[in-house]
Order: sequence, then C-alpha cells, then structure tokens
Amino acid sequence: MPVERCICFNIPFAELRKYSQEHQCGLEELRKQFGCGRGCGLCIPYINAMLATGQTSFPHDLPPPGSSEL
Repeated sequence: MPVERCICFNIPFAELRKYSQEHQCGLEELRKQFGCGRGCGLCIPYINAMLATGQTSFPHDLPPPGSSEL
C-alpha cells in the first residue's frame, strides 16, 4: 500500500496539494490549516516532496523522501 496521506490526521496528500496550489502556500500554512506534521511528523518529508514534485503517492517500501536511508 502506498503512502498517500498524513496518518495522524488522515489527510490525503492530494487534498493538501490542491489546497497548496489554490492558496499558493507551503508546509507551514498546511500545518496551520490541517494540522499535518504536528503528530508524529513522519509525513513532513512526504509533504515536502509533494510540494516540490506534485507527487501525492509514494511507495511504502522506500524510505521517506529526503531521508538518508538507502
């Protein structure tokens, strides 16, 4: 199953992407608006990758984008 959402707040990355495009905002505004990244924080690298690439689904068996794990 791919990683497609902030697990703590059950918010799909696709919803975050749509909001960020409509409001021309970044991670901090998404955190304020939706709470994402304020629970365990594991979604933050994925949200950053989503903002940079537009991708909203990430393979579950790979380390999070930007991590130093290989």
